[in-house]
Amino acid sequence: IMCETLAALKAAAEQGIVLALATGRYPENASLAFLDHGLTGFIAGSNGAAILDRPMGQTIMLHMMRSDAAAAVRACLDAEGADYIVFSHKLVATSCSSFFHHSEISDGERIRRSGHIRFTHGAQAVDEAVRSGVTKFYIYQHHDLAHLGKCLKNIDGTLLTRSGRANLEVMPAGVHKGSGIAELARWTGIPLEHVMAFGDEENDLPLLTTVGYGFAMANAPQHVRD
Repeated sequence: IMCETLAALKAAAEQGIVLALATGRYPENASLAFLDHGLTGFIAGSNGAAILDRPMGQTIMLHMMRSDAAAAVRACLDAEGADYIVFSHKLVATSCSSFFHHSEISDGERIRRSGHIRFTHGAQAVDEAVRSGVTKFYIYQHHDLAHLGKCLKNIDGTLLTRSGRANLEVMPAGVHKGSGIAELARWTGIPLEHVMAFGDEENDLPLLTTVGYGFAMANAPQHVRD
C-alpha cells in the first residue's frame, strides 16, 4: 500500500469510517495487507464469495458454486489443458502438482498458522476442492484465453470475470465484489449510497456500480473508467 493511500485509510478509520478490503484474493491472503499496515476492517475475499469480520477473523458470509457447475468448469478446464487454481473454504488447490500459489511461497507458514489454510497440489487436490465446494476458479495459464472464455461462459450457474489481461476467474452465479459489498452494507447497517469504493480492473466493475461513490483508478482499462 502506498504511503499516501495508507495515510488516507488511517485518517478515515480514525473518523469512524468502516474499512473493507474487497479483492479477488482469498480472504486469508488478503488479510495480510491490512495486518502488515496496521489496518483493520472487513475482508471481502474471492470477489465477495468469502467475507471475514476482520483480518484472519471469522467467516461471516460464504458462497459456493453449485456442484454440477463446478464439475462442468473443472471438466472444461482439463479438456482444454488449462492450468488453474481452485479456491474452497480454507483450501487452495493447484491443478499442476509442481505449481505453488504465490501466497504459499511468500507467506505459506504464516497463512497456515493464522488462517488455517491448507495448500494442496495436483488432480487429487482438485478433486477434494471441488467436492468441498468452490468459491472461485482462477485460470492463470492457457494458450487461448479468448477461446477458453467462450467455453466457460456457456456453463450455467457461473459468472466469468477477470482481474487482468492474462487470467480468467470463474465465480458462482451472482457472486462478485458488488454483491459482497451489498451484503456487507446490510450486515453493518450502512446504506449503499454512503459507501465509497475504488478499483482498477474488470472484476471491480460490479463494485464500482453498486456503491454510492465509485471511483476507477487512472490505470484501469478504458471500459472500466468509462
